[in-house]
Amino acid sequence: VLAPLAWPAIAAGGALAVIETLADYGTVDHLGVPTLTAGILRSWQSAGEPVAAARLALILLVFCAALIWVERRARGRRRVSGGTRNQRALPPRRLGAAQGLLAALACVTPIVIGLLLPIGRLAWLAGENGAPDGLAQAALNSAALGLTAALIATLVALAVCAAARAGSFFARISSQIAAAGYAAPGAVAALGALAFFSAAQAGLDAIWSGAGGLAPISLIGGVPALLLAYQTRYAAAALGPVNTALERIAPNLDGAARSLGAGASDVLVRVHWPLARAGVFSAALLVFVEVLKELPATMILRPFNMETLAVMAHNYAHDERLGAAAAPALAIPLLAMVPLALAARALSLSDQARY
Repeated sequence: VLAPLAWPAIAAGGALAVIETLADYGTVDHLGVPTLTAGILRSWQSAGEPVAAARLALILLVFCAALIWVERRARGRRRVSGGTRNQRALPPRRLGAAQGLLAALACVTPIVIGLLLPIGRLAWLAGENGAPDGLAQAALNSAALGLTAALIATLVALAVCAAARAGSFFARISSQIAAAGYAAPGAVAALGALAFFSAAQAGLDAIWSGAGGLAPISLIGGVPALLLAYQTRYAAAALGPVNTALERIAPNLDGAARSLGAGASDVLVRVHWPLARAGVFSAALLVFVEVLKELPATMILRPFNMETLAVMAHNYAHDERLGAAAAPALAIPLLAMVPLALAARALSLSDQARY
């Protein structure tokens, strides 16, 4: 009974884990595992062969697309219903002392091994070796990129989901395309952003040369290309929570507001926003955290002399200076806790005001 009902979630979760593994760069580079993502970065930075990097990126993109197709085929037409209002919950099963201990260990062990022990080790190394030069500036750069990308992604997701809720066909297609972009690894998104800005640069240079030889404007690389790569990859992370939050709002509230003379923007600001605020905060937080730890696209597109915490930790670890890499690596989860605490505080105050 339980396995068939849980199969769509199992298939989606397995595909997400494989996609994240295919997109990973820092771990495989540090351990010397030859993967496509590592090959893309080496072809681009070490060998200086963008064509070879683009070919590897295309192969990796085909793998991700095939994985999504397999996941959709495995899930098939299965749908899970929420049940009826008359259903009664099953009584909870009481575990004995030994079974309860084993269940607690099964839940705690991944957290201890994957989170507490590594953070404790990093904290010890950071206290022993101190903070490297430029750590504060790297933290500011990471926070600025994360906040900017989160703001853009959240606003775009809110506009697209609101338009799709209003019945816009193009908004529904756009949301599906943006959701598929999450399967593209960071290196692939970076090369795609470079290709787009290269084409725009060629057209701009042609216009500038025909306008009397004025000094051209450089578009390739830099923060705009980096933000475009972030949106290509992490727009889906914002679309999911925002869409879920809007779906929980009864459609008759929209009709009631429109019948009272409210326009589409008034419905969005005065009806949707107060009710969907928690989902919007969750979307912004997800994008912020993803950008904080993103590595391949940042290494390819970042401006010269611009370090982020992820790039700094990777560079020190790549040079086998693990003590110096501890502080920036530890700063990433600590920096992610700041917006998490602010969002939790805002939601708590909102709940108190509601009641």
